[in-house]
Amino acid sequence: MNHIIYCPVCHHRLFDIKPPTAGTIEIKCPRCKKVQHIHIIEPDTQKTTTVKTT
Repeated sequence: MNHIIYCPVCHHRLFDIKPPTAGTIEIKCPRCKKVQHIHIIEPDTQKTTTVKTT
């Protein structure tokens, strides 16, 4: 499932990301001309635990 990233100033659509994606992106919005620093945090993955039975 894609996530749409918008400019926090003018709400212009900047780009789409596909999980799992994480990192920091610096991008200039083509509409309002502001440089944005966007921090993308990878969502917690569902961790499965194995139970040892005897």
